[in-house]
Amino acid sequence: MRLRKVHVLAGVAIAVLLFLLVQLRLGAIARDVHADRDTDHVKSRHLSGQTVYGNIRQFTELMNENSILVFLIDPQVLHHFTTNITLLPWRCRSACPATKVTAFGVLGQLWKPKGSQLTKLHANGFHIGYFTENDPTVLAVNNTSKPPLIPTHYVFERDGHMIQLVVFYERGSGSYWWHGKIGEPQEMHGDKEAMVSPTELPFGQQAGAYDRIATIKLTINGLRLRIPRNTQQTLQQIVQSRFIECDYARARSFYTKHGLPSNENADNFVESAKKLLSHAKHTLDKLGIRFWLSSGTCLGWFRQCAIIPHSKDVDIGIWIKDYDIRLIPAMQTEGIPIRQQFGKVSDSFELSFQGGDTKLDVFFFYEEESYMWNGGTQARTGKKFKYLFPKFHVCWTEFLSMKVRVPCETQSYIEANYGTNWFEPVTTWDWKKSPPNVRENGQWSKDEWTDVIKLY
Repeated sequence: MRLRKVHVLAGVAIAVLLFLLVQLRLGAIARDVHADRDTDHVKSRHLSGQTVYGNIRQFTELMNENSILVFLIDPQVLHHFTTNITLLPWRCRSACPATKVTAFGVLGQLWKPKGSQLTKLHANGFHIGYFTENDPTVLAVNNTSKPPLIPTHYVFERDGHMIQLVVFYERGSGSYWWHGKIGEPQEMHGDKEAMVSPTELPFGQQAGAYDRIATIKLTINGLRLRIPRNTQQTLQQIVQSRFIECDYARARSFYTKHGLPSNENADNFVESAKKLLSHAKHTLDKLGIRFWLSSGTCLGWFRQCAIIPHSKDVDIGIWIKDYDIRLIPAMQTEGIPIRQQFGKVSDSFELSFQGGDTKLDVFFFYEEESYMWNGGTQARTGKKFKYLFPKFHVCWTEFLSMKVRVPCETQSYIEANYGTNWFEPVTTWDWKKSPPNVRENGQWSKDEWTDVIKLY
């Protein structure tokens, strides 16, 4: 009996000893993991401090020495300028969180990199790569030649930190700036290390368009930098910058099949429409009212990269939530008098203006849970109509040498309004029956007519 107790006690002791050994091992593993995390944290702090500061300093000094005007365009860094400048990575050095990429911008017309400049960066440990795409400004409806490649983005990498240089180009007769997508990767100095996944870079997942960016100089911790004069406005532009190019191949296909319009009336209408849209854009931009190409004007851009000559009007869309009571007087001050007003702001609101011989139709869009819609009113009967669209967002594009918006989901927008046969021109069109998305929507009572049907 006593021997059995000894065996039991010995077994318990061995079990306790094994348990303690396991706990000690787990504790050692935990300490190792914690130590690894500490090491990673130190590396992150090192990256965000000395490495980031040193890389940016050497890069900007070389650009300044060669009179190349680069400017900070990095969203994270610009955010610090609008909130707490003391959190800038090169200001607090090692105490800031890691910033793997810092983005700068340069105007393409001023970016003339000499081999010696890039060689100097390479000699100082930077791996250099860049991306290209076909120059879209060379593409034209009647041009079938392959456009040249242009650089869109450069990457300078050293010690785990990358500087992205976004190359902006003037477009729209210099009225706005554009940058391309990441495009095709190229190598410089055989530096494959610099060729990163596009998802790692803050710019270039899609093309972007911006109003011209004015910059100012400043010096922080010995760094001579340029930043946008209005950082808050630039941050807003970055968020809303997505740009989609007109499909010139589709336009060439359309004109190959249907021919190019070449008569004096068509030419006069195009010039009149361009002038009217330019004045309307100027007025709406001043009021801060977002608008996009709609109806036949949007169809012309999507199908043939131009306005439809026989349409005889210009169509734009505006969200009703963006309506401003100053719109009508502001347009009239611009020389675009009101011609028609239908509906109420709360229901089926629509405006028409007259610019010379060309009419501007403004359709106001209402948002429901699963769709968008704009309304129409028949002046003779007071009947109401509703045009349904799938939900959409707006993107920038170029149209008649202007930076304007179109629905990003353009094809579904067009098909809602014109059906799947939108590629074929239509010479007869009844706005009350022809659109596949039109629905009858009741009728205004006669005692409302003086308020909801106004013809000037």
